[in-house]
Amino acid sequence: MSEAPGNIVLSLAVSAKGQGSPDEFLEALGAERVLSRPDVDVHIARDGPWPIGLNTPPNVVLHAHEVSQPAAVLWGRAIAASTGKFVAVLDLHSPPGAGWLTRVMREIERETPLYFGSVELGWDSLDGKTAAYLVDYGQFMAPIPSWLKEVPGNNFVCRRDLFPAAAELKTRGLFKTFMIWRLDRERIAPLFFNDMPVVYRNPFSLGLHLARRLEHGRCFALHRNDNPRQPPPLACLAFTPLLPFLRFSRVARHAWRNRNSRRALLRHWHLALLLEMAWSFGELRGYATRLAKKKSLSRNAS
Repeated sequence: MSEAPGNIVLSLAVSAKGQGSPDEFLEALGAERVLSRPDVDVHIARDGPWPIGLNTPPNVVLHAHEVSQPAAVLWGRAIAASTGKFVAVLDLHSPPGAGWLTRVMREIERETPLYFGSVELGWDSLDGKTAAYLVDYGQFMAPIPSWLKEVPGNNFVCRRDLFPAAAELKTRGLFKTFMIWRLDRERIAPLFFNDMPVVYRNPFSLGLHLARRLEHGRCFALHRNDNPRQPPPLACLAFTPLLPFLRFSRVARHAWRNRNSRRALLRHWHLALLLEMAWSFGELRGYATRLAKKKSLSRNAS
């Protein structure tokens, strides 16, 4: 694909939830030669101030937000600020691995509308931080199952015009799963590549991660029925007591695919189950809130 100088072909939209320096992430981009390309720009959104005196390359734009924001909102604002024809959605704590940019640019040349890569564990499998990886991204470890229709929130590329409008991204953020559902209805299925990995090195605090899982589950439930072909909120609410065990069984099924992740599951299964219980309780709260609002509106209407 030939582009005039100065035209942005690829934008990287990066969420920087919580504390941490962008140095390791920018170093990984430098190793992949992202920072020297005039046709690529990088937008990193953070829910807090950046370190004073931080120097970044010319094609890196830092966005700071004074109040705490969900990662989905940070991704949304970074995508809304992007100008590339394609957008890669990444996380500051999961930097690209070797070969990432080569595959991404190859698929841009082919005009592939939606594709993703693997998420590889950056910790020792016996480290407690591995529990969060198994719950969040274990299904995306290489080799990726051929039947998987979901994409990892920290490593996918999509044509810019397929994302929601900028105004929605700025206010509601990126509901990645709902966007993938919509694209599937439009017969745009994601392709996967095991040679465009990112390396998961997300710091782990059990309290913070439980709170995030609870909030993500609540937001999912609140907005799930804005999408077609979904069961009614009451049916979803009735189903939530089974959710922790069903979600954990999915984690176990993916973890059992290789020796390292299997060892991690056997060591940290209780943390993984606890994290899935937090998500499930968040879903329960979300469905209950939606039903209560619907009942209140019906009462006011009558």
